[in-house]
Amino acid sequence: MQIEYHNGTRLLCVIGDPIGHSLSPLLHNTMLRELHEDALYLAVPVPAGTVGEFVVAAKTIGIQGFNLTMPHKEDILPYLSEMTPEAMRCHSVNSVRIRDGSLEGHSTDGLGFRQSLKEFSRDFPGQTVTILGAGGAAKSIAMTAVDSGAEKVYIANRTLSRAQALCENEPNMEALSLEHLSDVLPQTDILISTLPIGMSGVGGSQVPCLDALKPGALCMDCIYSPAMTPFMKEARRTGHEAGNGIGMLIYQAIFALEFFLDQRYSTETVQHLGKLLQSACGVDPRGLA
Repeated sequence: MQIEYHNGTRLLCVIGDPIGHSLSPLLHNTMLRELHEDALYLAVPVPAGTVGEFVVAAKTIGIQGFNLTMPHKEDILPYLSEMTPEAMRCHSVNSVRIRDGSLEGHSTDGLGFRQSLKEFSRDFPGQTVTILGAGGAAKSIAMTAVDSGAEKVYIANRTLSRAQALCENEPNMEALSLEHLSDVLPQTDILISTLPIGMSGVGGSQVPCLDALKPGALCMDCIYSPAMTPFMKEARRTGHEAGNGIGMLIYQAIFALEFFLDQRYSTETVQHLGKLLQSACGVDPRGLA
């Protein structure tokens, strides 16, 4: 991809450690070119514990917005002057914009996941949702589900105390251990895995048996490499539709770019960008070759 840069070009980036594997530069630069925006998006390695130094540097060189991956999503919080309602709900951010020297944080992970559901003609309102895992992605998705009108959200995690902490003060949420997952599968409409089961380069945990899952339920995995994950294979074995995490990645990037550029894209533009980025990534959301 050929990218032009001059003194008036707005600078955006993603920070993390490691960061070389990130698809964010591909996604954002593809969108910026399609939208004819004079901006450039880079990947910047920022070691754990040095986000404060990065903030000083970002203000100095005029970076207008940046995404964060682990381990920075919570470390950035003390440096923020303002947070969007989505970020406040999650107490975590993945997108920051800088205006007049002040930092505002936003969380687009849950919003991106909800948009990805629409590619399967699904949505959260009125649904019983079960989420495997209790980390940052699980929290973002859970809060979006609750705020979007999900009837019930179960958090199933190996360490019960982490699931309980996530559900605290949330009357529509309930924690359980993974050992008792089968107790809630018969009423689950949307089953979401935020666990690294089968993720490329990561040792495997065991895929839960989904024999008890409600007929017609949708299974969604938050990982996208490989495109057909072990969790998706188990879902299909039991006759359920399944999708990977590429849609979440794509749509969270679209909503982050809106935030950076102070834009609000139409439904048609979001859908167009979604198809464009899916083609750029070369990953089918259903894991098809």
